[in-house]
Amino acid sequence: VKELPETFEEWRKMRQAHLHQNLQYSCFTNDLFSQYCKHLGMVRYQILLQVQTLIVPQHVGKLLGFRTIPVLRPLLGLYKLSRSMKLDYLLKALILPFRYKNEIKSLDIVPAKTGSWPLPERGRNLTSPLPADAALYKAHAHRDGSTQGCPRRH
Repeated sequence: VKELPETFEEWRKMRQAHLHQNLQYSCFTNDLFSQYCKHLGMVRYQILLQVQTLIVPQHVGKLLGFRTIPVLRPLLGLYKLSRSMKLDYLLKALILPFRYKNEIKSLDIVPAKTGSWPLPERGRNLTSPLPADAALYKAHAHRDGSTQGCPRRH
């Protein structure tokens, strides 16, 4: 492949140049975030924004208008604690859509006892969704496709 960087440092420089030269905020960006809100509901949408604040490059965060200090960071400790106590399924059941329970469960992995690649975890039951789950979605994703109540980006 032509023009591939040979070192990590060259790759970093190329990536930074790409981020600054080829990314911009547009009406498509705004529409994408409106769709996120419409399909996730307000609570999950806010969680998504907070996670993205933690993982996107600084330049991308500025383009998207993300806060420089994510609110979610302190809650990650709670999630890590719940994982160590094998109670993370409760948090997942609270914030993730119930209709995707099986798909979400298949993403959970545990290290294999033989030291080989992790295998999907089996046999864990998620609790049913909160009754407010459907109401949250309905409050922000109306039949006409509008996302009333969802904050507009930029």
